[in-house]
Amino acid sequence: MFQLSRQTCILAGICLFDLLTTLWLLKYHQAAEANPLMAVFVSQGIMAFIAAKLTLTVMPLGILEWARKRRPMFVHRALNLSIAAYLFLYVIGVARVNFVPHPSRLSSHNPAAERIFSRMQAAQHVQTSPTPPQYYPLQETSPSSTRRFRKDLTQI
Repeated sequence: MFQLSRQTCILAGICLFDLLTTLWLLKYHQAAEANPLMAVFVSQGIMAFIAAKLTLTVMPLGILEWARKRRPMFVHRALNLSIAAYLFLYVIGVARVNFVPHPSRLSSHNPAAERIFSRMQAAQHVQTSPTPPQYYPLQETSPSSTRRFRKDLTQI
């Protein structure tokens, strides 16, 4: 009979807890996924997110359970490290989203808040794709405005 190790069950439980809390927060609190990889799947829909989360959880755990028969100490250590890393990253993500004050909530006369806010705006500007150029309809030009434009060009 096939039996899962205790560490595999713990890691699967943590991942399931993460999945359920993320779904709950997305639905009821309009939260955002902190993990950039999983945020891509959230943007494709809830079912894509669930499928990706389960696939990215079950496949590695299945491979580790298969490898446990051949290298039990390695898998034991890998699972313990995975549990610690997952919990650490989960706590850091929750703290970053919930406990780091947003610059808009800080005093407007605080120079540190202004620096933080400007850095965040610069980072968002770099990460977002550039907006397409705006095309304006051509305006009819009179011959006199064309002459003025040419005159201005010759003065340069």
